Amino acid sequence: MKSRNKDGMSTLLMVAIALVVVVIAAVVIISIARRARSVTNDTATQAFDAINEAANVIKNEFDGNTVQGSEVINAINKYASSTVTVTVKTKANATGKAYTSSYSDPGVSDNDHINEAAMFGSTVSTNTNGEVTGITFTQK
Repeated sequence: MKSRNKDGMSTLLMVAIALVVVVIAAVVIISIARRARSVTNDTATQAFDAINEAANVIKNEFDGNTVQGSEVINAINKYASSTVTVTVKTKANATGKAYTSSYSDPGVSDNDHINEAAMFGSTVSTNTNGEVTGITFTQK
């Protein structure tokens, strides 16, 4: 009879230990999941902040300002991409040329040549999320 009680107590003790281990594991997993969610949210917030900051830099630098042709070329080389189109309207090309990659000078006799000393008015276009989608420079 005593042996049976010892076996029953051993089994009960093992079940209790297993239950404690499962509860501790569940608490650890929940804690890790909460931390991972917090890190993910923080990272997303930082990414959105960086996008907004970049948009503000572009807006402050170009929206409604007058800049030299050399700054236009720098803007093309820095910002023109598949998501930001930089359009340049010169006296020789009033319809403009849209750049989605870097500027390569076609030569002074070409209509798309940007005179580095010329002055350009600039405007910035954004989408509904406030992301910059285009910069337009018009030679004065």
